[in-house]
Amino acid sequence: MNRLAALLILAFVVLFVGWNTLAAERVANFKLEGVDGETYELKAVAKNCKAILIDFWSTNCKPCKKLMPHLQTLYEVYAPAGLEVIVISRDTTLTVSKVKPMVVAEGWTFPVLYDTDLKVSDAYHVRFAPVTFLINKKGEVLFHHSGYKPGHEKDYEEAIVSALELTEEQVEE
Repeated sequence: MNRLAALLILAFVVLFVGWNTLAAERVANFKLEGVDGETYELKAVAKNCKAILIDFWSTNCKPCKKLMPHLQTLYEVYAPAGLEVIVISRDTTLTVSKVKPMVVAEGWTFPVLYDTDLKVSDAYHVRFAPVTFLINKKGEVLFHHSGYKPGHEKDYEEAIVSALELTEEQVEE
């Protein structure tokens, strides 16, 4: 294969398939304030769990609103086995005032963090919501998903079960 053809194939894979499929990507550490007033640092959170599901969302995102109840359920079911869920709001100064009331109204118990300047979103190459990453303690991406349609939560759960190294019997408990 000539060099030009190889470069074109690589460009196609990166653009249309995603860089995550080419190499185990590590995510950037971050420190953000949560709706609860606490400051969360990814490295510190990772010390106390086996895997972290990080989801980027916004209050005006319809698919995000459909996904969030599933994230809450996954959090409730798998937190005892070592899963942490962190949801990062991409709401900027125009809509950030809607975040905390929505979190309270929906009863979400996982940490919801503010990324009003979108610096963490940029570091993760997130341009829209929802975008979800499942990472291990080392910060390596185990699963990456963009968008949401009903049924995708099953893919999330499979990735979580694998990351937590749960047996079939443990999942059924």
